[in-house]
Amino acid sequence: MLQPVSYGLEAEPTARAAAAVEASVAEPRKHVTVANALSQALNMPDMALVTHHDHYSPTPGRLLDESGLVIAANWQTWMREQIDLANGNAVTVWERYREKAWTTTEWRPNLLYFSGQTGGRAWDFHQVAVRAQQEFTSKRLFSRESWYRPHDKRELLDGNCAGPVVENAAALSPIRYSLKEIVDFGKFVDLGTQLYSEISTSSAIDL
Repeated sequence: MLQPVSYGLEAEPTARAAAAVEASVAEPRKHVTVANALSQALNMPDMALVTHHDHYSPTPGRLLDESGLVIAANWQTWMREQIDLANGNAVTVWERYREKAWTTTEWRPNLLYFSGQTGGRAWDFHQVAVRAQQEFTSKRLFSRESWYRPHDKRELLDGNCAGPVVENAAALSPIRYSLKEIVDFGKFVDLGTQLYSEISTSSAIDL
C-alpha cells in the first residue's frame, strides 16, 4: 500500500484520515461513507465528494484455476516467472498451459476527490484524493487455438494471450479505499503569495 502524501498537514491528522478511509465500507454511488469518515477524522462537517476520475487502465489481478482457487496473487508476476523458467521462450509457456481453463482478474481503479472548508476565504479548504479500486473477473489466460501462438514474451506479459474475455464479469470484492493525498489549499495559496511577494520585493531592490 502506497503511503499517503500530505501538503500542509501534520502527520497525525494525515494518519487518522488514512485509517478512516481504509476502514470505510463501500458505498459506490456517492461514496458517502468515505466522506463521513473523512469529515469525522478531520473535523470538517461539510466534507463531500466533488469529482472523480475513472478513466485509468485496469491493473493485473490474480490468476485463478477452473475451481476459482488462487494460483497466483498477480498473474503478470506469475507469467514473468514462467517465462524466466522457460529461458524467455514464450511459445514454451503457451504450450505448457494453453489447455488450462485458468482465468485472470483485474483491478479497476477510480480516483475520488473530496473537499471540505477550513476557513472563511474561498481557498480555505482541504482537497482529499482517495483511491478506490475493485476486483473483477477478466478473461481466460490463454487461448488453445494454434493460430494464437505468441510471437514473443511481451505478448504474454501484456496479457495479449488471446484468451476470451469473460462475459458479464462479476465483481469479486467490495470497493477498497486508500488515501492518496491531502492538500491544505489555504496554506498552499498563502505560501505562493508569500513567495511571490518576496520575489517581487527582491526584483524591485535589484532595479
